[in-house]
Amino acid sequence: MSEEKVWFKSWPKGVGKNLEYPSKSVHKMFEEVVEKNPDLTYLSVMGNDYSYSGINESASKFASALIKLGVTKGDRVGIFMPNIPQFVIAFFGILKIGATVVPISPLYGTEDILNTITDSNIKAIVGLDFLYPSVIEACKNSKEPEIVILTSLVDLVSPILGFIAKLVGKIPKAPKIPHALKFYDLINPHEPLKESVIVDPNNTTDVSIDVRSGNGVLGNPSIINRGVGCYVFHNCSVIDKVVKPSSIFCCKIVAFRWFFVNAQIFK
Repeated sequence: MSEEKVWFKSWPKGVGKNLEYPSKSVHKMFEEVVEKNPDLTYLSVMGNDYSYSGINESASKFASALIKLGVTKGDRVGIFMPNIPQFVIAFFGILKIGATVVPISPLYGTEDILNTITDSNIKAIVGLDFLYPSVIEACKNSKEPEIVILTSLVDLVSPILGFIAKLVGKIPKAPKIPHALKFYDLINPHEPLKESVIVDPNNTTDVSIDVRSGNGVLGNPSIINRGVGCYVFHNCSVIDKVVKPSSIFCCKIVAFRWFFVNAQIFK
């Protein structure tokens, strides 16, 4: 019986002790919320607000770009960047084509980076430009992912502010990576993906996110997460009781562990 569980003694009021999880993928849950609240602010970063519809449109364009690059359902795509909007855009764009997100912590050492890339068999990687040399160093005796897409902190501000920030040294210098594609230059020309790839949330072979812990933290990379939709729905059921639509919800959680995404999908 559920009432026998010890932790129910301190269970939050109004939150159900048993949930019926919808049979939906994470990106489908997000798309449903976009339809309900297209103009509400989804992210607020460095003074810039990003609406639900804006993030979804960029993610759909990124999905189209990935397909043109040859990324297909089941392929692994790494994300190597901190908490910035491009992480979320890439995250949902990857899921929309049925590919698998492989978050790579910017705090990883070269051994952890290499293990994640090789063990997950990453085909493409989306990263932050001044952090990417760590990947190059990690793969010096191996092979880099076939497709490299890089973004910059300059992309978060206007061209003028970006120029000034670079001039005064507020933005770290990034080396030129000749074979890398620029994130927004890749996205902008593409039309949004009209229909997301259908995945079966109940099929354990349809992996949405491949989360691997680094050697220096939790042992060798070994975790493949298949129940993300349930996790998101559970957290949303709690958030839904305390946060109202259009409220500002501050998440101090690392995006590269993907968890913070669920804090946004609740209304």
